[in-house]
Amino acid sequence: MKRIPSKKRTLRLRKIKVIFFCFYLIGVSAVKAQTKFEREYRINAEEAPKAAVTFINDAFDAQKVKWYAEESQDGKTFEAKICYLKIKHSIEFDILGHLIDVERKIKFKSLERELKNKIISTLDNLFTKHKIIKTQIQWKGNPEELLQSIKKQDKNNLPYQLYEIVVKAKKDTVFKMYEILFDINGKTQKVLEITQRPTDNLEF
Repeated sequence: MKRIPSKKRTLRLRKIKVIFFCFYLIGVSAVKAQTKFEREYRINAEEAPKAAVTFINDAFDAQKVKWYAEESQDGKTFEAKICYLKIKHSIEFDILGHLIDVERKIKFKSLERELKNKIISTLDNLFTKHKIIKTQIQWKGNPEELLQSIKKQDKNNLPYQLYEIVVKAKKDTVFKMYEILFDINGKTQKVLEITQRPTDNLEF
């Protein structure tokens, strides 16, 4: 077997280390927090898009709904908040009334153990200290499928599920609010630093 000269072997090892380091940087940048600015204020149902109001009326059988307009770095959206069957729901729409997502508030401890452990491990790696403020299941997909799933409260037939975690965390000696999105396997999808606390959204 032909031996590789030590000098060439050293250069090859250096190249391998550089490649691994590049992959490491890519992984770190993938979970680097972006900034989220959010201004939220109450509106009347008449100020919300008609298509959005129709969807909510069909899904929740004319239950009491709180409507909000939201302005953020991504533009303006509308959100309906409602407590349906003792479960808090938030449904977001674009300015034309197209459905963006449906969120349902849950308790973090209700998640499966493996998923909880992965999320906590991620938080431990991102922050020196952290406290989970709110946990929500988020669904995206075909509006008609989401509508039927809401009516039946059938989460198993929803097409695309994520978990949104809001945390108060310490990083670089400073406590800040963060919104972190995980997929069903506990993989981080997005990290947003909240620059202005959306009080209603966190409490609801």
